[in-house]
Amino acid sequence: MDIRQTAGGVALAFALTWLAVHALIPHAARLGLLDYPTGRKAHLHPTPVIGGLAMLFAALAATLIAFDPPGRATLGFGLAAILLVITGVIDDRRDISWRARIVVQVVAALLLIHVGGIRIEQVGNLF
Repeated sequence: MDIRQTAGGVALAFALTWLAVHALIPHAARLGLLDYPTGRKAHLHPTPVIGGLAMLFAALAATLIAFDPPGRATLGFGLAAILLVITGVIDDRRDISWRARIVVQVVAALLLIHVGGIRIEQVGNLF
């Protein structure tokens, strides 16, 4: 894949994200995806929390268009992203405990390793 394909994929994902955000905003209240102002929130009015969902739709669509066929790593990333976004949506609606979110994040990492074949072999000189 050359830089033109990569740039085209990024532009496609950006455009699809923009479209998905604008398509989901009118439905956010019905789906229970609003963040209401509280003491630690900076916004003054209920705000849609649909960004992650819009980015997931766009990234999956752009990936399916750009990669023919998607490889093992792409499948692992896609499954992990779907799991994390579903968890985020549920957390936005019902407040999941931090322990449950950590478990989901570990499962997502295991999907990357076992399904996607992703390996970290070198992290450099950390200290």
